[in-house]
Amino acid sequence: MHKHGYDCRVAIFHVQALLVPEKTRQISLPSHLAIAIRRVLGSCKLRCSISLESGKRGSKTSEKMQMQNLPRPPEAAAISGGSSSEIQPLLPPVGAVADAPAGPGFSRAIPGPGGPAAAGYWARIKVRAQQQMIEMRERALEQQGQEWRSAAENLSAVKIAAQEVVAPEPASWSERARRSWALVKLLDSGPLAKWVARALVCAFYVNQVAEAVEMWVHLKNAPHRRRWADEPPPRPPAFPVFMVAVLLPCALLCAGGLLVPLTGGALLATTLYEDARLSWRQIVSIVRYGSRPTELLAKRLAMIGVALLVVAHSARDRAKMRTYAGMLLTDDQGSRTPGRKKSAALLAGRLLLACLLLFAGLSQVRRVMARGGALWQAAALTPRQQAAAAAALQAAYGPRMQPDMATPSGGKGSVAEAAMTAAEAAVTAAGAAAAGAAAAGAPLPGIAAAGATAGAAAAVGGGAAAAIGSGPGAAPDLAAATATGAARHHFGVPDSHDNNWQLLQMVLCVPLALGWQTGLTCRGLVAVLLLEAVTCWPFWAWYWPSWHYAAHVRLHFFTNLAVAGGLVLLQCLGAGHFTMDSLLGRKTD
Repeated sequence: MHKHGYDCRVAIFHVQALLVPEKTRQISLPSHLAIAIRRVLGSCKLRCSISLESGKRGSKTSEKMQMQNLPRPPEAAAISGGSSSEIQPLLPPVGAVADAPAGPGFSRAIPGPGGPAAAGYWARIKVRAQQQMIEMRERALEQQGQEWRSAAENLSAVKIAAQEVVAPEPASWSERARRSWALVKLLDSGPLAKWVARALVCAFYVNQVAEAVEMWVHLKNAPHRRRWADEPPPRPPAFPVFMVAVLLPCALLCAGGLLVPLTGGALLATTLYEDARLSWRQIVSIVRYGSRPTELLAKRLAMIGVALLVVAHSARDRAKMRTYAGMLLTDDQGSRTPGRKKSAALLAGRLLLACLLLFAGLSQVRRVMARGGALWQAAALTPRQQAAAAAALQAAYGPRMQPDMATPSGGKGSVAEAAMTAAEAAVTAAGAAAAGAAAAGAPLPGIAAAGATAGAAAAVGGGAAAAIGSGPGAAPDLAAATATGAARHHFGVPDSHDNNWQLLQMVLCVPLALGWQTGLTCRGLVAVLLLEAVTCWPFWAWYWPSWHYAAHVRLHFFTNLAVAGGLVLLQCLGAGHFTMDSLLGRKTD
């Protein structure tokens, strides 16, 4: 205000100076005129800015009072009713927070930093975010309670159905079959079965983490590490941080039903990455060396299909996904047909699962054809044992070796005797070599190597005789093979890959890929896969020759469980639109 009065007095002085005669002026006429105009404009500009600022304060205060629907407080009335030349001070933060409304009705315009309503605006945002978090938590707990209640109801229904099946009251066979089928449907299509199926799928990834940690623990030992590589010297392995820090929590959360789209997607992305690396190495091996694809590639493809089924099963309506995306809903029945996108995911999962089953079945067909079409006659020797036995026979007999000694058609006695004779000759030669090395002053490793050669030769001969004779000497010979250290080369251990369960899986994978009678096909495949896992891949057994062989058996076991879990989820979801059942149903309609 003082500056405004000073500018007015200066402007009046220079206007009066224009009337003074020119000889008595100290400055020229244009200079007096310019100074007067500048002072007048400055004074007007200051007054306009003060008036505009007072008007803005008044409008903001009135808007704030209208939002709150409250009577005008005396502080605001005093501020806005005062002189227009006074500048309103900033409100203290405590007063701004106290003036913030509790409800959601507020302006969406964000005030500038430091403005009077800034603290109140962010306080309202915080209150609203807290309310939304409380609502989401309540919905999540309610949905989780519904899941547990549904699982408990399913379990009680299973108990009632089981009691009806074993009831002592007389009933016909058809009635008992009907009750048994109802019990099976309650077991493998209810909410409890879905949780178990998802847990079986996630157990495969937990086993992967355990295998990576086990490998790291073994190979961090320098002597063990040198056995696995010759040149260059192997470096100490790195700890599997990604496996432990990312893959394991995702698998456990997915198994518990928490954030299934997110955690299942992470498992699917990991499987896709590993399968891409493995596929590239397989392609390079096929192109360079002409080798055929291994069963490991088919397993990875099957796990892609299983992870796809987990993600597809967790996908629900967008509105429900926004509230709580982590739990599988229990109100989805088979009557609701999946959409086109979900049907495409189900088709991809079915085809990838069928790849593993078809590949394993074709491998078993080749084994059966190699032994003359015999389904139940196990091979007498493994390929490694056959090559070692043939080499021992050639070294023992030389030109005197008869053709029927090296062929199984020559009878059990001749081959067994030839194998035992070859083993004795190899042991004698190895003993002589060891004695010569000791007489020449050879170091201890040379003698140990000769002794290991003798033990391996005895194991080959004993294993051949026991396998061909199939008599009571099989167990002692297997024990002798294990005791001599030859079990490290898997001598005398039956090959679990050679099992006829795979033939049944190959037959059932055809209707699975076509989508014909999907529910019945999935149930049959689940039963066959579980039987194969228990009877052929018992990783808890004591007779596996080494820890990495047991780890390989464990991988097969959990792969069977994961594929069975994926088939249960596929059965609960239905096969979708792209199936033979759907095509035949449309034609019938």
